[in-house]
Amino acid sequence: MEPSPNTESSDILKPNSSDVGWEYAELINATNLRQVRCKLCRKELNGGINRLKYHVAGIKGNVKACPNSTPLDKERCKRALDELKKTKKEKKTTHSGGERGCRYC
Repeated sequence: MEPSPNTESSDILKPNSSDVGWEYAELINATNLRQVRCKLCRKELNGGINRLKYHVAGIKGNVKACPNSTPLDKERCKRALDELKKTKKEKKTTHSGGERGCRYC
């Protein structure tokens, strides 16, 4: 199937994901989800969609901040990263016999 003239290649390479990070990223290589390009500043990143969210959010230490992200862009990506940390922490607490316990322990 050939892309229509109005379809950009980045739309073809966009993963089937609801992650907010994909609103700011496009895949560079269809076979490697860790190679992405920021739609705001065109910076190419290796490290995947979470690293791109650090870039857009302007969180120092992991990657250079995007010079073109708005306060809303920064807040959306920061919130998504915070949710990811919260989810990982809950899973770890649950597995180690936390409040809900773990049926395997």
